[in-house]
Amino acid sequence: MCYLTDSPIVEVTKLGDGKLNELVELDSLHLECEDSQITSGGFWGDDVHSSKLFVEEATRRNTGRYSCAAGNAVGETRADAINITVHYPPECAERGVVLIRETIKCNVRSLPTPDTYFWHVQPTGSELQHLTTGSPLLTLSQITGPLSGTLKVTCEASNGVASQDQPCVRTFSLEQLRPPQPRQCDLAYEHEEFHIRCMPVENATYYELSVWRMSPSNSSLVLERRGSMGFGSRQALAQGGDIISGVGTVGSVVGAWVVRGALGKLRAADEAGAAACNRYGCSDPLLLRPTDNLLLAASPPWWHFVMDKDVGISVGAVVLVCVFLISTALVVKLVRRPRSKTPTPVIQVLQLDDVTRNYIDNIADNKVRASCSLRSCSSGYSDGSTLEEQPPPPLDRRRKPNTLIAHAAHATLSAHDTRAAHDISAWEHWDAPPPDVTLTLHRESAV
Repeated sequence: MCYLTDSPIVEVTKLGDGKLNELVELDSLHLECEDSQITSGGFWGDDVHSSKLFVEEATRRNTGRYSCAAGNAVGETRADAINITVHYPPECAERGVVLIRETIKCNVRSLPTPDTYFWHVQPTGSELQHLTTGSPLLTLSQITGPLSGTLKVTCEASNGVASQDQPCVRTFSLEQLRPPQPRQCDLAYEHEEFHIRCMPVENATYYELSVWRMSPSNSSLVLERRGSMGFGSRQALAQGGDIISGVGTVGSVVGAWVVRGALGKLRAADEAGAAACNRYGCSDPLLLRPTDNLLLAASPPWWHFVMDKDVGISVGAVVLVCVFLISTALVVKLVRRPRSKTPTPVIQVLQLDDVTRNYIDNIADNKVRASCSLRSCSSGYSDGSTLEEQPPPPLDRRRKPNTLIAHAAHATLSAHDTRAAHDISAWEHWDAPPPDVTLTLHRESAV
């Protein structure tokens, strides 16, 4: 009679629903070893009286290889190992969300690896944006709106097992992505305005120009105006290193591109600034003050202020006001002028006395005809020439009327007129005047 002996046959099986070797964290784990004699050790531990292993809430630490062994008098047999994987939802890693250059990365741990990422981003001063990606990377170009300030980023991952319990949140300052300050800049006066010219810098998409003016209290600079000049515009660029000759070594660089922009008018205390900018903001401006030579070249002639628009408007307004005032005064004066007619002269008939009548009668008898002027007679006499004398006009010795028509009130004879008539009557006793002397009641000029 022959007796055959062999080691026991053992096998580990997973009880319950689902895949043979997978379960979700916090689910229960049931394993069974198909043999009654369990060797101590392994995952079964020291419990060798039960062929079943029960874990009420499995965790990720329960992930691994499970096996059991059985033995008898002949020997010991170990079952093939079974791989148990415990899946768990995503959770943030130590750094969570990080910014690498212009890319945001969401660092999470999960099993299996997440296949969907949900992003919630909000730039400063903008609305919240919701984005979805299939990878843990999000480029800043996918975000709309300005990014010149801070950026708040929230990311959540999903791996099909469960949603992330706590999202990853972080706020970034994007100043590190701004371009550096412009370098090698200078000022120039061309085409009746100031220009600033700089060498381009890395990572700059456009340049911002500004003019700063001293405050009324002379305590600080106040922004007067600001403008932008796009990089790459033909109006903004001038090629040739000789344009900025004398600034460092730029003058010796042939074919270097120079960014330039118009600043308008500058005064002595003004400062012009140039800042390199991109989507994430601008660098600190490089401030330049115009030199005395530039200010002298930019100063207009003394008469130029008349052509200024504001001055012309002011002068025109003053002239119009003056014309209005003068015309108003003339109109008022004409309106208030008295409208009186010139009085009609009054004719008065006066009665003459005997003395006055005799004086008037003897006037014609006392007139002596002047031979000639002193100059003409003297010259004629010396030359021996004789002038033909014209006979005097006939005397009218008719009796004058007793009345004389004269103008009002001023024709009445006074005592002075009586004395004058007496003196004239005395002329009758004078001798005849010399031939070159004119003797009349009204003495005429000798010339």
